[in-house]
Amino acid sequence: MAKKIQVQVIKNTRKAVLVQDPEGRKAWVQNRSFKNNEVNEATFEKSTKFFKRMDTAKTNKKDWANGFHHVDIIKSTEKAIACRISMNLEVVDQTRYETVWIPKSLCKDIAETSVRVAGWFIFKKIDELKQKYYGKGADVEDFGSIDYHQVMENLAIA
Repeated sequence: MAKKIQVQVIKNTRKAVLVQDPEGRKAWVQNRSFKNNEVNEATFEKSTKFFKRMDTAKTNKKDWANGFHHVDIIKSTEKAIACRISMNLEVVDQTRYETVWIPKSLCKDIAETSVRVAGWFIFKKIDELKQKYYGKGADVEDFGSIDYHQVMENLAIA
């Protein structure tokens, strides 16, 4: 018989349960794996590792979004700066370049050729561009001088 762990329910959904063991470790487990406030030990261990990795990725993304990041300037006005975003449109097999204007109020350390931009605004603009090119396999390659793929890879590391 497999060893069971006593857990406490934190949150319920239709398909899964967020549980916590007496040591404070959390995990999402499928409803079918949860019975009478007990979970199979192997299932719980595997689920805690995944939960921790996903929680770390979420925290990393939040930290990056709250920070400021270096972007190259291509144009500048009194109230805003512009940077170039390159996107790979896989369906139509072309690279598209978009100019994105960023209010100076969302920038720090404004120099002649570079600036630091709020991370949440970068995420927002990338989401807008993905929506604009929805259905064309839009994949952002870089935002100004930021290698977007590298950022996403780094944020997912736990």
